[in-house]
Amino acid sequence: MNHQTYTLLQGNRLLLAPITPTSQKILDLGRGTGIFAIDIADMYPSAKVIGTDIAPVQLQWVPTNCQFEIEDAEDDWTFQKNDFDYIHGRDFYQSIRDWRRLVQQSYNHLKPGGYLELSCVYLVPGCDDETLPQDCAYVEVCQTFQAIGAKMEADPDAPLQFHEHMREAGFANLSQTVLEIPTSSWPKDRRLKNVGALELMNLMEGAQGFLLRGNTKEFGRTREELELLLMRMRKELTRQKYCRLDGFSKFDPATCG
Repeated sequence: MNHQTYTLLQGNRLLLAPITPTSQKILDLGRGTGIFAIDIADMYPSAKVIGTDIAPVQLQWVPTNCQFEIEDAEDDWTFQKNDFDYIHGRDFYQSIRDWRRLVQQSYNHLKPGGYLELSCVYLVPGCDDETLPQDCAYVEVCQTFQAIGAKMEADPDAPLQFHEHMREAGFANLSQTVLEIPTSSWPKDRRLKNVGALELMNLMEGAQGFLLRGNTKEFGRTREELELLLMRMRKELTRQKYCRLDGFSKFDPATCG
């Protein structure tokens, strides 16, 4: 659902960086199920696509030009330097402690003229018409998620720093795109309506998994307390009591200088 949400948000595009059809080597960091790496391998059949993650949870059937490897993106990379045409990282929720190092490693492993593209949903809800009450359960859920990240020393505001980290690492031609994400199907635009429906399902079914461990381990709260909060949030979102509950995503493609 997240993969489809990103694709729709980007105008039915997998990526924003203007990489060429002749790109030869692509790296997908934190591949998850591998769905992005698989789709990008189909799109660029002449490229070798490598997806890395710390757990082997990816799909088994993949294009011949796609492979998956176990590797922690925060460790020293085992790849050759100046080797990739494009490096992609998406939704490293509470996963990266040192973003500067990750961006610098990406720069070092890209060919001159290669691209790094980072994207992440920034879970700070807003509202176009300023009607979102700050005491609603949806706001509390987002604030709890941010607080868990801060407690784990995984900077919850990291997406706001992508641009600066890239500039410091030496990237040129930086570009930043900020897109609102509706969290229910209120938009009239069909594309955004579909995005909202996907995000609503993501919240309704995934919020417990996002919050349970941090809520209990980091803050010592009970599972029952979390369930009550999530029940309130689900009621708010399904009633569409607040017509526009929005988060936003940041996409930062940058050229390796």
